[in-house]
Amino acid sequence: MSQTILLTGAFGSIGSRVLRNLLADGHRLTCLDLKSPGAEAVSRAYADRVRIVWGDICERAVLEDALRGAGAVIHMAAIIPPLANDKPDLATAINVEATRTLVELMERSANAKRLVFASSMGLAGLEQHRREPPLRTDEPPAPNDHYGRTKASCETLIRASTLQWTLLRIAACPPERGGSEDEIKMIFDFSADGRVEFVHGDDVARAFSNAVRCDAAIGRLLFVGGGARCQTYAYDFFNSMLGATGLGPLPRAAFRPGPPYFFGDWLDTDESQALLRFQQHTLADLYASQRQAAGYKRHLLRLVAPLVNRRLLKHSPYWKQAGGA
Repeated sequence: MSQTILLTGAFGSIGSRVLRNLLADGHRLTCLDLKSPGAEAVSRAYADRVRIVWGDICERAVLEDALRGAGAVIHMAAIIPPLANDKPDLATAINVEATRTLVELMERSANAKRLVFASSMGLAGLEQHRREPPLRTDEPPAPNDHYGRTKASCETLIRASTLQWTLLRIAACPPERGGSEDEIKMIFDFSADGRVEFVHGDDVARAFSNAVRCDAAIGRLLFVGGGARCQTYAYDFFNSMLGATGLGPLPRAAFRPGPPYFFGDWLDTDESQALLRFQQHTLADLYASQRQAAGYKRHLLRLVAPLVNRRLLKHSPYWKQAGGA
């Protein structure tokens, strides 16, 4: 049955995919996002099909306006790393306090009682040597950074609410366009042998759009990972992504030494897949999408790859310690 759904962060990389799925499923939508050139560009394709509310999610009046007429909320809006860790006060305001206000307003609402929340595998922490895969939903959170702690706080306050909630923890989901230099330099914080489970953005979107109408998912924490066909190791993962754009490979010595170190782990997604039926893509699909997104630039990047790789390696403290040039 269709209903009016408030989608926060509606014009972001994943939010816009959720938006497309919800419209295809026949739902009426209110889309809330912060106005920016990028968000406005994405919104133009949907302006005649959705109600758009532009505004700061930290402002109570903006949330009150956006919730008007909604029967359910999919809450995607958040500050993510590296910005979330570089500006912790901003991340707390947007990720935690705005979510607290949203939950409060939903509890007071006569209709908006269903909440699907975008959480993160960052809650699981990074020290994979402490456990054996697969990671299960009953294992306690152990976040290592401020971003993970904000998501843990959100999960706690949502669990304590009277809402019909579902928490979806998203695995590694890199953009198909490739990352910025600031985002790429983060890869050196992980060990080469870190266990990675990827999930395609389209599969994340399907998980969220299916969750909002799945009564069996109410009151459940579910992992949104790609499954066995999307499990690999950090060294192979990052070099394959760089290779798809014409760059790389980077040496193992550039990555964090020591035992497996990556957020989350290979996941137990049997329950989430049984309920939400979202896993369709593989790692090969990701690399193919990145090659396609790079287009002709991929061939140009191959020519300058040695120079670009040297520039990237300057961001690795481990490469310097290993005597790399």
